[in-house]
Amino acid sequence: MLTECREELDHANILLNKLRVENADLLTEARRAKAYRDEVDILREKAERADRLETEVQRYREKLADAEFYRVRVEELREDNRVLLETREMLESQLARARQRAEHMLQLEAELLSSKQKINEIALERDASSARIQELIDENIQLQQVTKSVLQETSTNSITDDSDHEDINSGDNSLSEQLTNNAQARALKLELENKKLLSAIESLKERSFHENANKLLELEKDKKKLSLKCDQLNQNCLRLTEQNEELENLFRNAIQENRKLQDSLDSLKIVSDRQLQDLQNERLKICELDKNIDSLTKEKQRILALCDTIKNRANNTENANATLTQTIEKLREGVEKENKSKV
Repeated sequence: MLTECREELDHANILLNKLRVENADLLTEARRAKAYRDEVDILREKAERADRLETEVQRYREKLADAEFYRVRVEELREDNRVLLETREMLESQLARARQRAEHMLQLEAELLSSKQKINEIALERDASSARIQELIDENIQLQQVTKSVLQETSTNSITDDSDHEDINSGDNSLSEQLTNNAQARALKLELENKKLLSAIESLKERSFHENANKLLELEKDKKKLSLKCDQLNQNCLRLTEQNEELENLFRNAIQENRKLQDSLDSLKIVSDRQLQDLQNERLKICELDKNIDSLTKEKQRILALCDTIKNRANNTENANATLTQTIEKLREGVEKENKSKV
């Protein structure tokens, strides 16, 4: 009986040593499980970080949508810039035409001044012609008076010669007749010259009147036309000046708006490029994080399975340890009883 008890005690010691070894193994496994738990906590933190990163990914996706909006806005601004450039070219062409019209108006004003000067010269010529006609009329009147006086003197001389010298000889009569004939011939000549002068004066008057009348009519017509044209040109000049000012203001506003749009376009392009670069970097980070999340998820599942296995083994070991402890206690009590009974 004692031998059996000793054998059982040895067996129990062997089992106890074995249990101690297993307990040490279990402690090692427990430490390893704790390390695994720490890793699980780290993985949990990484999973939470992955959730945060997913939130950031969603935010970056929203930023990507905003970047797409900015890209569309940039295209719209480029189109507006192109329209403004076309408007600028059109306004420049209109401004050039307005300047040409203004230069043409200046030429017409110069022509108007020249026409007015010609009208003044023709008026001076008309006054000079009128003065010359008046001089010819005065000369004609003087010639008529001279002719009348000569004719009166001739008739008076002939009557006086007839009454006072009836008895003068034929030589004296022939001299008197010769003088009378000369006087009459001179009077006729003067009368013919007077008629010629009167005819010349009348023709000169008529020709000068017609010429001056035609010239005056033409000049009046030209003057009216030029006046109307001048008024029209002044109105056009005022209108073109106003249009020119409006076009210049519009042109300046268009240049300022174009400059603002260009600045906005440059800033938006810089922001868009920076956001696109950030998005590309974040996409790379997201891809890496997705890979890390997948690997961490697999590792987490493996560790959880390992933890479950370790827990099961620990529970089984604890149960076996408790059973062996009870058995050892029973054996020890039996051995002690045997020893007491022997004594």
